[in-house]
Amino acid sequence: MRANPYQPLPVGAIRPEGWLREQLGRMQTGLTGDLDVRYSQVIGPRNGWLGGDGDSWERGLYWVDGLLPLAYILNDPALIEKVKPWVEWTLTHQRGKPAEDITLIPYGCSTLRITEFPVVQ
Repeated sequence: MRANPYQPLPVGAIRPEGWLREQLGRMQTGLTGDLDVRYSQVIGPRNGWLGGDGDSWERGLYWVDGLLPLAYILNDPALIEKVKPWVEWTLTHQRGKPAEDITLIPYGCSTLRITEFPVVQ
């Protein structure tokens, strides 16, 4: 058996530069970075995935799916603060034991399997 020539790198070992950094900057100052302001009726604090009585569908989670890696790739404290409540609420409101099938239930929804939503990617 041959040794794998590719080794995993620690998180943060590669930083975006050039064209990629420019594109990420556009996301940072565009809809990904401020969708919570532009679309607050879905992404705002009343969202069911934040324990509120508002939208409980996957729209907010798809935003978080883009926002979370962007925030940490750019090491942007403001974006990290925006995504933190979503991550913390998800981790503190799971049902089941880690070794079992975990279920997340946003306010106002029926039981949803964790594998049905992008929050688990």
